[in-house]
Amino acid sequence: MPHFKPYSYEQMLMIPVDLKNQLQPGTFEFALNKIVDEMDLSVFDGRFCNDETGAPAYDPAILLKIVLEVRLKKRTGRIEAALLRSFFYRLVRH
Repeated sequence: MPHFKPYSYEQMLMIPVDLKNQLQPGTFEFALNKIVDEMDLSVFDGRFCNDETGAPAYDPAILLKIVLEVRLKKRTGRIEAALLRSFFYRLVRH
């Protein structure tokens, strides 16, 4: 079984923001989170051979959320700037 890097909606940022409470029903991010969480992403599991050795990878679900959020919101400008505004990117940026 693949070994993924952990991420948590309960982590705190330098400013006291509870990310789990920021994911509000009716928002784009809430819908995207729900859709991706219900997807069967097990097709990616075979690509990872780090169950016993190697560094943990990012969970494909959170990576898909980041890519879809940046692309579907059609954010213009550089990818880096769009990522810094991404809700889901904040979960893996620590």
